[in-house]
Amino acid sequence: MKNMIVSFAKNSDNLFLMDNARLSHKILNKEIIVVKSNRKSIGLLILDFLWNHITFILFIWVDEKY
Repeated sequence: MKNMIVSFAKNSDNLFLMDNARLSHKILNKEIIVVKSNRKSIGLLILDFLWNHITFILFIWVDEKY
């Protein structure tokens, strides 16, 4: 895939993330990673924590076209 960008989610990605209040908190804390191809969001990864210090992947989603 060409032109793929992987970055932490930004407030401008909130529409893609369904404008969820809990996800807004995760955006602020850099706990969501978004993958874009040609400026279109095609996937995401959401991080969470066990006991407030062990990071794990809570959710992964990639558009099936990619």
